[in-house]
Amino acid sequence: MAVSLLPGQVLCDMLGCMGLGLILAAVHMFGLFLLGKSHISLFFLDLFIFALAAVILQGYAAGQSLSGIPRGYMAASMLAGAAAGYTVIAPFTEGVRFWLCWLISRPFVLLKIAAGAAAGGSQKQIRKILKKAKNQLKSKR
Repeated sequence: MAVSLLPGQVLCDMLGCMGLGLILAAVHMFGLFLLGKSHISLFFLDLFIFALAAVILQGYAAGQSLSGIPRGYMAASMLAGAAAGYTVIAPFTEGVRFWLCWLISRPFVLLKIAAGAAAGGSQKQIRKILKKAKNQLKSKR
């Protein structure tokens, strides 16, 4: 028979599972950053996150919770933590990804401009190269 917990113990379990949900959301976003958003990679990443959530929830319930078994409020608070992660962390990580791509692409754009200028390119051609690079960066956002 399952152990009856006090409200403070239930709240402690809920906050712990909410933190685990935040971590799962961060792992999912990092996987999206690494693997991209193709259909097959999304499928396997979602499958991996689903299995990881089940294992983490069972491990938390067995190791940290005083009840010893996973309960519905634990899964619900893990889901709430993941939802909070997508609404709070996702915009920040998208901004970091955008600036990281911008920072990595800058030397190549400058090299292309320098090559165009060295080849006798006009100001109009150099502006065209800059505009094309800017549009490509916007399309990736």
